[in-house]
Amino acid sequence: MPRDNLEIQPFDPAQATDADWHDIYELTTARLAVDWPESPPPSYESLVHRLETGMVGTNPETLWVARENGALVGSAYIQIYLDRNPDLAVITVHVHPSRRREGIGTAVWRELLAQARRDGRTRVAGTGVRAGHAAAFWAARVGFGEPALRMVMQQLDVADVDPAVWEVSEPEGYRLVEWTGPAPEEILASYARARHAIEDSAVGDLAWDEPDWSPEKVRQEEAEFETQRHEVRVVVAVHEASREVAGITQLTVPPVEPVRAFQRDTAVLRDHRGHGLGRAMKAAMMRGLVADRPDVASVATQTGDVVNMARINNELGYRTLAEYYVLEAEIAELEKYLGRS
Repeated sequence: MPRDNLEIQPFDPAQATDADWHDIYELTTARLAVDWPESPPPSYESLVHRLETGMVGTNPETLWVARENGALVGSAYIQIYLDRNPDLAVITVHVHPSRRREGIGTAVWRELLAQARRDGRTRVAGTGVRAGHAAAFWAARVGFGEPALRMVMQQLDVADVDPAVWEVSEPEGYRLVEWTGPAPEEILASYARARHAIEDSAVGDLAWDEPDWSPEKVRQEEAEFETQRHEVRVVVAVHEASREVAGITQLTVPPVEPVRAFQRDTAVLRDHRGHGLGRAMKAAMMRGLVADRPDVASVATQTGDVVNMARINNELGYRTLAEYYVLEAEIAELEKYLGRS
């Protein structure tokens, strides 16, 4: 039904008041407590920093807010992909738990789909959808079908893990190389090529193209991390015979709330799989992290490889917090459902 008092508009961090920030934080913590009780919420300072600085990468993300009679009742993120996915927008809609089932989410969804159209998108993906939860039922009502990809969220609590599980030897025929910050120039080209290994990892039925990694693209990402003051830690496996990088893993420590690190991409080139490189690289990553950064209390990660990579993570001390899905659909099909609502 129409909601004459509902105002939906982009959020401008530069114009935000303290009251605006506190409203967004209250909405964020309220929905996380209901939808993701297993995962600790971000600190207020961490949330503000993320929204003020944006995401690293060539995929701009904008927060939209929905207010009714001045009260913040919902929000949404729209991420526009510019690198190899020019038809895609990722939209995530949130409604305050106390205001659900009132049509607010659908009203926000309608506005964000229109924005995706204005941005030239024809396809939408939605993430963070948990089976049996409110988001899954709502997603079905607005036209999404079967999940395109299954994901798991995992976390390693450093104090709860026996460091002995990280004592993993280098696989025969390979050596591990570690660095913090920019990649060494002598390994940059090989490292960039190895970043493509993520392209044939578990992506389910997603119509998705990974970035076109090149030395210039790597340097661009590194510069963005540096601008946002994230510490970037990398471990690679080098094949001794060819001297080529055969596998990579990357972890970041944020400048705000650095007690929580984030394990990012881990990938091994197809011809080098089956030698335990993933486990060896991640184990080396944890050895270096706890030695250099004793302030880090936990490491969060997520993976679409819910069999192999999730198992490796479990062996290294991660526990699975939750399972969720990524959905995908053509905007034209979703608009048909909106036309019926």
